[in-house]
Amino acid sequence: MTDRRSWAGVRAWLIAPALIFWMAGNFLCVTASAGSATDGYRNPLPTETLRVQGLTRTVRYVIPGNLAAEPALVIALHGSGGDGERFRRLTSAAFDALAREHGFVLAYPDALGGQWNDCRARAPYHRALAGVDDAAFLEAVRERARSRVGRRLAAVFVVGYSNGGHMVFRLALETPRRYDAYAAIGAHLPVPDELDCLDGSAPVSMMIVSGTEDPINPWAGGEVRAPDGAPRGRVQSAAATAAYLRTLAVLTDAPEVTEYPDRDPGDGSHVTIESWGEPPEATVALMSVAGGGHSLPHPHAAFPQQVVGRTARDIDGARAVWEFFARHINRGPGTVNPTRD
Repeated sequence: MTDRRSWAGVRAWLIAPALIFWMAGNFLCVTASAGSATDGYRNPLPTETLRVQGLTRTVRYVIPGNLAAEPALVIALHGSGGDGERFRRLTSAAFDALAREHGFVLAYPDALGGQWNDCRARAPYHRALAGVDDAAFLEAVRERARSRVGRRLAAVFVVGYSNGGHMVFRLALETPRRYDAYAAIGAHLPVPDELDCLDGSAPVSMMIVSGTEDPINPWAGGEVRAPDGAPRGRVQSAAATAAYLRTLAVLTDAPEVTEYPDRDPGDGSHVTIESWGEPPEATVALMSVAGGGHSLPHPHAAFPQQVVGRTARDIDGARAVWEFFARHINRGPGTVNPTRD
């Protein structure tokens, strides 16, 4: 991809649409739950720089002391206007805790100007990001992780929230064999006439996390809107997005349904997961959060309700994502996304 604009111009282009999310993110920085079981996010991670296609990019890593002999890598993508550190605060470092528990490497990369170059042709920052190859950046993040640990990576996964979730769809459509599984939180596929990604129509393993009362990314499909009401392009429904992925993977059987107990009736929501397929083939899962908003379920998550709606407290959504990923480790040769190391 090429871009005739200077990065200074691109940065100015991005500031306005990112402002409301910057404000929300800074609010989150000072309101995270003091009672979190994963208070490690209070100590910011050191930032590393990578030079990718002439641009200086930044990333943070969690490399636990109990690293597996052949660890997996999980790349976590933040939402619009944010950065990796802010995403840690939103989730109360839930993915950090899982990395320490299971011995995998965790990466929090930062988008340029707070915006990932996703597939939505009508997103206001879309043209400004035309020359930014975030897929190449994330490949550099992967290579740096492998260099840091000096070991073969057993699998590579990517999870994204909001704009980061939309970036996950770009990766799934355009680089379906570069990652072993994907997860998109608060994001659905764009409607076909607003899709600005090359779609190779290859099967992928993906989990979708979506709230039925999401005020930003509508459960039933339609216009994505920032908290200030500004349009961000139209998306398909959660069900249609899952159906498209199932079609690619030829998953025609009825789903396995897990309905979680409503352990926190006061949160106004509860969680159901529908799953199709079994590794080593491609699998699809839809986590439906009835009454939930634009957030990842977690007992200690710090998403501001007045901005994104309700957060389900009944389950650890980060753990559910990791458990989905873990099923796709060491699947053996000839599978949908074979290990590439």
